[in-house]
Amino acid sequence: MVHAQIVRKRFRNRHSHSEVGDALYYGSVFCPLSEDFPIQGGMTYDGVTMNTAKHHFCYQLAKYSNDMAAAAAIANYYTTVSMACRIASRVRFDERWERECVDKLVEITMVKFADPTLRDFLLATGDKTIYRAVRHNRTNGIGVNEYFASRGAKHRGGNCFGRVLMLARKRLRADRDADRV
Repeated sequence: MVHAQIVRKRFRNRHSHSEVGDALYYGSVFCPLSEDFPIQGGMTYDGVTMNTAKHHFCYQLAKYSNDMAAAAAIANYYTTVSMACRIASRVRFDERWERECVDKLVEITMVKFADPTLRDFLLATGDKTIYRAVRHNRTNGIGVNEYFASRGAKHRGGNCFGRVLMLARKRLRADRDADRV
């Protein structure tokens, strides 16, 4: 229950994301959509419990690349998100990972949003296009920060994390609708 209260409080924080028309931009770690958003008690995927979805993303990259030393370092309880990203940035991967990573990221995102409060937050985005608005990342984000993106700046990135969230939202909506039948 405490976690749900934290999510609701952060949801009301108008700085957690920006909505413009049918677009939603998030860049803050305080937004529950963020892969950096800390999950109270951690989240378990593939038998490993870590604090954030991004920890799991980095861990899966290292594991996929058979870099077990990097995977172990990322899985360490005290590894911060920035440390996990630094470790994962040194891991070598091939085109196969690039083809398969979106499926893996969606699976991890589905685990994160299994929490009812987080699930409701994601489903409440409706049909809005979700953008990961960070200036420093043109692969996972749009290469523009939230402030400028919400004011019409040109997107310069692939928005991988935004696309993953929209795919997870679609699956969650289908699961919810199937449960109603």
